[in-house]
Amino acid sequence: MNRFAILIGCEEYTNFSNICFCHADVELIRSTLTEYCDYQDRNVEVITQYKGCDDTPEVIYRKLAELINRAEQEDTVLFYFAGHGAKEGENGYLLLADSSARDYGATALDLREINKLLRDKKINGIIILDACHSGINARNVFSPLVMDKMNDTGCITLASCSDNQESNPYPEQEQGVFTYYLCEEIKNTEKGAPIYIEQLKLNVCSSVEKWAEKNYKFQTPTLNGQSVGNIPIAIRNHKEYSSSFYDIKQKNPNKTSKEIIVDNISKSLEMFAASTKKYLIIQ
Repeated sequence: MNRFAILIGCEEYTNFSNICFCHADVELIRSTLTEYCDYQDRNVEVITQYKGCDDTPEVIYRKLAELINRAEQEDTVLFYFAGHGAKEGENGYLLLADSSARDYGATALDLREINKLLRDKKINGIIILDACHSGINARNVFSPLVMDKMNDTGCITLASCSDNQESNPYPEQEQGVFTYYLCEEIKNTEKGAPIYIEQLKLNVCSSVEKWAEKNYKFQTPTLNGQSVGNIPIAIRNHKEYSSSFYDIKQKNPNKTSKEIIVDNISKSLEMFAASTKKYLIIQ
């Protein structure tokens, strides 16, 4: 089984306010999928949007269609977007660098078209959106009606927040809060284990809500859509991962920085001793 992904980030806009960390989010999820999961670089399309870039909606639809055409029965195709969203009536749009409110249909990505492409019966289509309701430095999004319409599609959508909420930045990590915890959850999954979108939602939701409460925000990731059986978004490979110092500090608020550093050194020495012992036994 192969896995394909198209990852899009837009933080610089001609007709809308600029936002932060979207390009960093794309790089984080790319490295997470290719370094810690069973995604191959050759099957991942990365699009970082800038003003005047050549990746128009039609170009992106074509690139997504090409990925889907390369996929075989039961392969996974993931569509990820970080940036502004907008709604017009009951239709939802993902805004590109040169999108215009005068003509979303021609200048922005239409979620109906994305869903139409990912509804291909042979693949497992998944959408992940780090976009949200309007706010300073936030990533605007769609009404509940648009999210509800996704339930009728053949793909699952994991969104960074519920309707009328903001998808917040995480300045200390220089990432979006949702994407940061999404990737942390993936990297901390047991080695060799399948990663299910439903379990991701539960765990990421818990982490994001704890962060939001501590920072006096409201953000609740939302899962929409239908799936048959348990379909993994990825398989965790066997690469080691250690959480960042800042994240460890968040999980150990009663420990001093010195105590955390000592603990980490001790754990590293234990791992080194164990690996050396194994190596000596093999030799």
